Amino acid sequence: MARRVTVQSLAGMKAETTIGPHRVIFDAPKEAGGGDEGPSPAEMLLGAIGA
Repeated sequence: MARRVTVQSLAGMKAETTIGPHRVIFDAPKEAGGGDEGPSPAEMLLGAIGA
């Protein structure tokens, strides 16, 4: 089943990704200049590979 995936830049390094009915916030850690409001894209990718 195909789902629509969209990514929207919010502020700084923060982005919101919508995958079907799900929302995920990505952000860089504070030491990398982000707000640490969600996992970084690299962390999410590693989690997805592990799943």
